[in-house]
Amino acid sequence: MAMEIRQQFPISETAKVCDYGCGSLRIGAHFITSQAPGSYFGIDVSEDFIAYGKELLGEQLLLAKRPRLGKISTELDEVAAAGVDLLFSTDVASHVHPDEKPEYFDNIKKIVHRTGSAAVILAITAERTVRYQRSGWAWPLGYYEESMRPLSLTKDRFRKTIVRNGYKLNSIMLTFQREA
Repeated sequence: MAMEIRQQFPISETAKVCDYGCGSLRIGAHFITSQAPGSYFGIDVSEDFIAYGKELLGEQLLLAKRPRLGKISTELDEVAAAGVDLLFSTDVASHVHPDEKPEYFDNIKKIVHRTGSAAVILAITAERTVRYQRSGWAWPLGYYEESMRPLSLTKDRFRKTIVRNGYKLNSIMLTFQREA
């Protein structure tokens, strides 16, 4: 996934990158190692999950790269103020409860507020809204487009067709750009 995002967005090492839903940092680690110190932001709902990711990265890499890691509830404003160039959110969109979905989109739009900044969201889509597992929802592509306005969908790179509990779904990488 990290390689796919980097191919789509060849970003400089000084670009500010935010992993929204960073969790264990398995994707974020690929960005942390190639970004300048202090230019990676990782936020999640669980401090415990972030602590696990820190263990996996190791103290030496954490000291050298100084990623800024924390909970969405306490770090959102700081991340938004940093002027992020690229935000990515891997597999979060399909697990956010429908009642929390507007906040998820609003948070992303708050972070991706500068002209030219972008958000890459790995989403599960379907022709109609489907709850395909206990904490898994698929939404129509149009739902994402509407929810992310005023950001514009610039790419919808198909990844693969998947089947979950008998539903045929699409795993898609959606790219939204902040225009003027």
